[in-house]
Amino acid sequence: MFLDTFLIWLVKVIRKCLRIRRAQKWSIVEGKVQRSQIIEDGFNKYRPVADYSFVLSGETYYGQARSYPQNNEVAADLADTLAPESSLMIRYNRADPYKNMVLNRDNPAARVYFDE
Repeated sequence: MFLDTFLIWLVKVIRKCLRIRRAQKWSIVEGKVQRSQIIEDGFNKYRPVADYSFVLSGETYYGQARSYPQNNEVAADLADTLAPESSLMIRYNRADPYKNMVLNRDNPAARVYFDE
């Protein structure tokens, strides 16, 4: 049982690293936070989530950035920093802009550390 759990965790970590590496090669654009909220993540942990949009060639695209699980007070404080209309730098795939991601290294001033 332990080995199964470890292998599942390892596969998730590897997939996440590959996804981030791939996104680092994508183009970057400034987007705007449309809405932020706090969602319950179980075990008395909460996660700030920001819905964002960006415009390319007159077409609007959407995405979602999630923070790591926090206690309720920290999550509420972080969610407040993701106010609507605040800016985020967003990576997007030129071939398919619906594939997009917020990377921490592109948003150094953000107090939220995104779960890439």
